[in-house]
Amino acid sequence: MGYETVIAKFREIYRQTTLERVLSEFEQDDGDLGIYVHNPFCTSVCNFCCYKGVAFDRRRDSELYERYMATTYPG
Repeated sequence: MGYETVIAKFREIYRQTTLERVLSEFEQDDGDLGIYVHNPFCTSVCNFCCYKGVAFDRRRDSELYERYMATTYPG
C-alpha cells in the first residue's frame, strides 16, 4: 500500500476535529473515552494500525508529506 492510498483511506475513515471539541468530549466523559491520534507519516509500523506495511521515509516521501500537511492543516 502506497502513501496515496493511505492518505485516501485516512480521509475516508477519520475526520478532523478541534481542540475545543476534544476538551468538551473529555469533560463529558464517564471514564471510557479514548482518542487515537494518527498521522499517516509514521517512521515505524505499529501492529494495531490499519495502514500496516507503510513506513514513512522523508527522503522518498517528503513532497507528498508537504502536500498532505499543506492541504490538511492550511495556514
